[in-house]
Amino acid sequence: MVCTSEIATYRFCGGQTGCAPCETCGPLGTCVSAPHPTCRAPAGSGDTTLKLTNTARSKQVVWESVGQISGSLPDVIAQIFGNPADATTGHDYELCLYDSTDSLQFRASVPAAGLCGVRPCWMPLVRDGLFLEGYDYRDRERTPEGVKRVRLRSRSRTTMVLRGSGDLLVGRQFGLPVGPLATPIRAQLQVRDGECWEATFSAPTINDAERFRARSD
Repeated sequence: MVCTSEIATYRFCGGQTGCAPCETCGPLGTCVSAPHPTCRAPAGSGDTTLKLTNTARSKQVVWESVGQISGSLPDVIAQIFGNPADATTGHDYELCLYDSTDSLQFRASVPAAGLCGVRPCWMPLVRDGLFLEGYDYRDRERTPEGVKRVRLRSRSRTTMVLRGSGDLLVGRQFGLPVGPLATPIRAQLQVRDGECWEATFSAPTINDAERFRARSD
């Protein structure tokens, strides 16, 4: 399968299975580690924040975005969130961070469906027992790559939050990087076979060996 212009992530190239998380289409339909070129930017300026902490006492990542939506709510939710709670056709999530050279610096995966303890990891957010507003992910064990919470919700605005902490964020390929990072940092929240959201961080308030703090451009 050669490269296409589809918005859906992971389906640009790479044969029947598509590319791996945080990869996109390269020459002659191959997969390369690089940002997706068709990610959607959140509405407004400075509506996305990124926090990284990598110290001896604390390992953390926080990505939070707020933006406007348009269209009917069920259609928007199906388009941007997919259905991560479904065990058969569920959509995996991946947070990918790239530096100024578009080199991948960090990634953290959130698999679809599954059990976290005795409860499903992903739970639908339903208003008035009828209207689906999004999904909530909780994993106390933070498997497989350190993410403990994801909240995806659309009402008058779309809110997306990803939080991770602990040792699973480090000690692996593309774990938490040691700074300072080469800015601008490009962050993408990729949904397998679904939407891709992006923000760029050019002017961090903190960017040293242990911490990165920034609000999007």
